[in-house]
Amino acid sequence: LNYTATVLQDSGSGFTAGCPTLTTTRVKIVSQGSAQAAGVAGVTGGNKRTVEATFNYITPGPQPSGPAIDLYAGGTVEANSSLDLSESGGLLIQNGNLDCAKNGTVINGDLVIKGNLTFSGNCSVNGNATVTGSAALGSGSIVRNLTAASVSPNPPGTKVGGVYTQTTAVPSTPPWTDVTYTPSDWLDSRGALFQVLTAPADLSCNLSSGNLGGTASPGKSVIINMLACPGGPSASNNTSILLTSDVVIFAQQFNWASVNSLSFGSANTSVHRLWFITPDYVPDQVPTCNRAAAAPNTQGDFAVKNSYAASEVFSTTNLVQAMLYTPCAFVGKNGFTWNGQIYADLPNIDTTRLGRYVALDARIREGN
Repeated sequence: LNYTATVLQDSGSGFTAGCPTLTTTRVKIVSQGSAQAAGVAGVTGGNKRTVEATFNYITPGPQPSGPAIDLYAGGTVEANSSLDLSESGGLLIQNGNLDCAKNGTVINGDLVIKGNLTFSGNCSVNGNATVTGSAALGSGSIVRNLTAASVSPNPPGTKVGGVYTQTTAVPSTPPWTDVTYTPSDWLDSRGALFQVLTAPADLSCNLSSGNLGGTASPGKSVIINMLACPGGPSASNNTSILLTSDVVIFAQQFNWASVNSLSFGSANTSVHRLWFITPDYVPDQVPTCNRAAAAPNTQGDFAVKNSYAASEVFSTTNLVQAMLYTPCAFVGKNGFTWNGQIYADLPNIDTTRLGRYVALDARIREGN
């Protein structure tokens, strides 16, 4: 049998012949075979066959994983939040409580809470819930199974769609990982180091509307070091930033609490990844936020105001996949939309939409 194999790649605009690139999301292999001898036994057809297979293209190197949201010390979810965690490890709280405080919140996925769960409002969990403490269901409901040390009301009745299991066993969960500023950890799909740009030398500490990405070559992944920007990167109202490559932003804090309508999108049809990282400098597997450090090293929260978007706002292409990592607090306000993962110490989430879970490698390795 003689055959040929053709490789095609898709970077968002359909398949074209060629090897995978920095922006490839799918690969197709088309194989065509020819019979060694045509027309055997008088057969005139069937001398050639074509077989093809399509695969999702995964960037080489450490593969991302983990829960969609890791809120180490617990948190409060306010009104009308919608969290789609169904394709992930769900929502994890390592050492604290979760209070679903207002009506209208829907969580699609599982919860693991090393603490207490309280439904102060009419909240729905379309998944399983594992709680080491008490589960006060109030007007809320859990569609599948509940495991907890205690529950109210007891028995939970129709508030739990599956089985309620009473136990004080503590589930095994991955520890908090302390991420530092180490540019040598960041490699692209070809094994090349990310470009490094440092503010304020290479670019401003102010993020303005327009394109943002690597400058060494088109589509070059880039680390933007804003650790020396006092108060972190700044931005004005109605700022729209379009990514031309994968972008990692390191800063001591992201204080956009007074900024309306800050958004991050894609400058083209390619999928781009975006990381916001405040380093955790203490290697103890718990979040450590150094708020007492002298400027510009004073650490602070990732705080946003109204209509912040690090996604394509639920478009079908999901062109921006974002990860937030901070050992400080995460404060999300009205209209916050996110496509990716969130790792934070203590959050307050108000009218948030986690559009879709996407695992990103933030150079987080369990046990490091």
